[in-house]
Amino acid sequence: MSQKFIIFTAIILIGVLDGALSIYTSSPVKLMQIISKFLPLVLINLLLFWWLHYENKQYSFKRSPLFNVGIAAIALVFVPVYIFKTRVKGKRLKTIASFIGLLILFGLFSMTSESLLYGHT
Repeated sequence: MSQKFIIFTAIILIGVLDGALSIYTSSPVKLMQIISKFLPLVLINLLLFWWLHYENKQYSFKRSPLFNVGIAAIALVFVPVYIFKTRVKGKRLKTIASFIGLLILFGLFSMTSESLLYGHT
């Protein structure tokens, strides 16, 4: 199994976890609500930087510290910029579309797990 496949599968599983956490941590305890909102984001960011580390082995693109902050804070904007700068002309659009598709899958799996678990609480 490739590292990219493991990372993408983990992102989908975090989507399922995100939906489950939103159901099971709807308690009045504020700390649990904060954890349920930020845990998936932290895990996604860790996976994103793992992917970028793996990518640096293929594409030698020097990211500035500010660019790394941008990726962590606004991944929806900075990851397509990174992809655009590292890919050749014919592969840019396909790779950006794959990234957006992964985000859509994350949302769909999150909503599906939340919907399936909503009736069981």
